[in-house]
Amino acid sequence: MKISYKLQNILVVLVPIIVLIITGLILLPAYKYQFNPDATSYISIAEKYARGDFSQGTVNGYWGPIFSILLAIVYKLGIHGWGVAGKVLETLIAGFIIIIIDFICREFKRFDFSFCFCCRWGFFASFAGEKNFLFFRGFS
Repeated sequence: MKISYKLQNILVVLVPIIVLIITGLILLPAYKYQFNPDATSYISIAEKYARGDFSQGTVNGYWGPIFSILLAIVYKLGIHGWGVAGKVLETLIAGFIIIIIDFICREFKRFDFSFCFCCRWGFFASFAGEKNFLFFRGFS
C-alpha cells in the first residue's frame, strides 16, 4: 500500500508528537516529584506569578522569566502540582520543537522522508532519553 505524499507529510510530524505524549504519560508517575536545584527556583518564581505577585524577585539575572510564566499559566489552567505542570509544559515545548523542525525541513527544501524522520527522532531520542525525564534537565 502506497502512502500519499500529503498523508506522509502529516504522519511525519504527527507520529513523533504522539509517541512523545505517550512516553510522557508513561514516565510521568515515576518522575513527577523529581527536581533539580534550578527547578525549585523556577517553581518559586512561577508560584509568585500564579499569585499575581510581580514584585522583586520574579525577574532576575539568572533565571529567565518565560519558563516560569508559562509554568504559572499551565498550573492556573488546572494542572495542579508543580512537578506535573512542569512535565506537561516541557512535553508541549518538545512537541512545538518537532513542529519547528518540520518547518525548517520544508524551508530549506530538504523535505524528504528519511531526512526529516531522522531529525525528528534524533531530537526525540535526546529529549526523552534525559536521565531524569526532562523537567529542567533538557531546557535549563
